[in-house]
Amino acid sequence: MFLATHGVLRRSSGFVPPVFTDIYYFQFDGVTDYFTVDSPVTFTGNFSVSFWTQYSGGNYKAIFGGTSGSVGGMLESLVMVQGALYYRDTSSSWTKININSIVGLGWVNFALTYDSSLNEFKTYQNGTLQTTKNPSSFSSKGNSGIYQIGRRSTGSYYNSSLNEISSYDYVLSQSEVTSISAGPSDLTSLYPTQWFRMGEHSVWNGSAWVMTSQGSDTGTATSSGFTQSGNPSLH
Repeated sequence: MFLATHGVLRRSSGFVPPVFTDIYYFQFDGVTDYFTVDSPVTFTGNFSVSFWTQYSGGNYKAIFGGTSGSVGGMLESLVMVQGALYYRDTSSSWTKININSIVGLGWVNFALTYDSSLNEFKTYQNGTLQTTKNPSSFSSKGNSGIYQIGRRSTGSYYNSSLNEISSYDYVLSQSEVTSISAGPSDLTSLYPTQWFRMGEHSVWNGSAWVMTSQGSDTGTATSSGFTQSGNPSLH
């Protein structure tokens, strides 16, 4: 449940479809909650992203975003609009990238891959390929990547739950995407650049949650707006 108007760290109960063997996830309030990634990885060339979400509604609610709301770069922002996933790049326009709405589906896994040699941007939902796009305006810019989780530079605070956000500096194969969607307990064999477990490997420092990436980049992400809830001794 929400405490006041703020999101909370929630204990997972059942957490279906098959998922990571974790205990916690973060629920965002859509008002003030987000994380700032202290050493963000910029998307250049090939990249992939995976995350789990339990959608609660809303328009243009940002899952993550870069530092610019108008220029962007490769995947400047990723937002949810009534159960549909949209991205924005340097064109400053939004493109829908999943076919099947996730309204009422509970927890859903998304994986996004970009092959720069083919200019192919693929979206997978629960391991199944949804769309293949050929972006006309992807370009490498310093403000594109996972700089903020739960909002983008102009706001658009996420009002749903997120878990297990990972990024990669290569194109995930279909079999790798399938393995993630099946809910493995460990992603280290896939060599993620960043892997925020959204609860596990997080500590409450007295005023904010601090998550430590479990990828090759071991930076942190610090919350704003969240309250402390549940056991802060996470594993």
